[in-house]
Amino acid sequence: MRTLALGILLGIVVIAPRAEGGRGRACQCRFELAGADGAPLVVTRATRTAVGTSCTFDVRLRVADPERCPGAQSVVRGIPRERSATGWGEGWERVILRARPHRHVLRARIRDGSRPAGHARLALLCKASVALQGCEAVEGESVSCFIGGGSRIRIVGLDSGTVCPDDANQPKPELVSENLAVWNGVAYTCPGGSNGGAFVATPADGGDSRIVAGPCTAVTTDGQSLYVLPGANFDTIPHTLSFRRVLSEGPDQPDLIPIRAYDVPENIAARSSRVVLDPATLPAGSPCSGVAFEHLAAFDGVLYAAGCRPSNGGCTPEPQICVFDTRNQIVLPALTLQDFSGPIRGMSAIEGGRLLVLTDDQTSLPPIGYVPAGPGPSGTSSDQGPPERIHIFDTATGARLDTRVIGTSGATGISCTAGAQ
Repeated sequence: MRTLALGILLGIVVIAPRAEGGRGRACQCRFELAGADGAPLVVTRATRTAVGTSCTFDVRLRVADPERCPGAQSVVRGIPRERSATGWGEGWERVILRARPHRHVLRARIRDGSRPAGHARLALLCKASVALQGCEAVEGESVSCFIGGGSRIRIVGLDSGTVCPDDANQPKPELVSENLAVWNGVAYTCPGGSNGGAFVATPADGGDSRIVAGPCTAVTTDGQSLYVLPGANFDTIPHTLSFRRVLSEGPDQPDLIPIRAYDVPENIAARSSRVVLDPATLPAGSPCSGVAFEHLAAFDGVLYAAGCRPSNGGCTPEPQICVFDTRNQIVLPALTLQDFSGPIRGMSAIEGGRLLVLTDDQTSLPPIGYVPAGPGPSGTSSDQGPPERIHIFDTATGARLDTRVIGTSGATGISCTAGAQ
């Protein structure tokens, strides 16, 4: 794999294959982008969030029918220096972009002898990581979590328990969801309702929400991909659906529907995804067979799922957390969470083998002291209920590592990241 650092000036890459071709229709080509699992994605636009100050895209150019166009020559513009290679983009080119508000466009032209030229275009966007105004100190803590349940997306630091910004307004219906995934600067939620709910996207730093798909049961991210457990009619949402109607009732009982993954945000609207887990195919003897998942968390391709077991018209909570290696398609041993059997209001996984669970359960638990105690939590709650807690568990053993009280109540959904330790 070659690495190309993109600058201001545009260059050209020439890919010149074998022999001359004949006349006829234009040779068609396309750009492909490597997904999180290494499989190629056929896209014309792709967005990623910067790690540090830059994003990495692995790109290649492919000819739709190389046997029809054996002597074609391809020219790619948008790369800072000229190079040549043999073959039809057989290897991946690593393209590195700095974060900026505009897309960088790669353009390809392919011609085989006297045939008309074929063209391809790929627009890449590297977004700066989202930052909530006035919340820099909280975002800089060793672990911070975006939380829903308020009038806007907020962030809580687990060192201090501080919630930022203050929020005394009525909760925004689109953000009342026990599943929250902040991915590429957008908060994705699965609020329920009279029509079964909707898949909703809200800019994390403020702005209007929009419905991007039909009902969903759960959503999470491992930073690279967005994992969604769709509901019935996920791909056929009516355009007239309103949030007021969506949130008039609770969600229906979940079904055993395959969990999807999206590797770029543009694939949501394009309805282009990959299946990472089909609960209906789990072996009958598996402890997670037949479980209807309601909450998801993920890190580095490993998926954690909590849910209930449908029976007699109801759904009994399953005490264990199911674990799946989605990249190798392996069912891993289920986790039993130490000292905890209460309701889950949100779940997220982070580096260091940690699973974070948001709950409003007030059961007294012994102190552990996983991270140094900070000052008491601060923030303005949207109601007068007791503050929520976030339990931290070891993803290998299920042991409870710590419990943190956060400075709000009524929170639903968490999407967490680990900062500098």
